[in-house]
Amino acid sequence: MIMQGIFGTIPWSVMGYMTLFFQLTGIADGEVAVLSGVGPITGALGNLLGGLVADFLAVRLLLHGRPLSAQITVACGIPLIYLVFQGVPPGEGSFGVYLALNIAFGLLGSWAQSGTNFPILS
Repeated sequence: MIMQGIFGTIPWSVMGYMTLFFQLTGIADGEVAVLSGVGPITGALGNLLGGLVADFLAVRLLLHGRPLSAQITVACGIPLIYLVFQGVPPGEGSFGVYLALNIAFGLLGSWAQSGTNFPILS
C-alpha cells in the first residue's frame, strides 16, 4: 500500500502545472482561471462521492468493496487525464471540452483517498 501511495501521489503533485498547460494550449486567461478553479471544487465533490460509493461497496462486497472503489476511480481517471493532455487538439475552441474533462476527472478520479486510503489506514 505504501508503494502504491508513493506512485499514486505523483500525478496529483503535477496537477498544479495544469494552469500552465492550459495557457500554452492557447486558451484565454479568463477561461484558464475557470479551468484551474473548477478542478479543486469538483475534486472535493468527487471525494464525497468516492466516500459514499466506497461505503456502499464495502457494505455490499465486504473486504472487496473499498479496493474495488479504488480500481474504479483509477480506471476512470487514467483515460480522462490522457484525453486532457493528448486527446484534445490545442486551440481557442477547446475550453468546453477541457471543462467537461476536468469536471469528469474531479468527480470520478478522486475517490481513492477518501474512499479507500483513509478508511483502511485509519
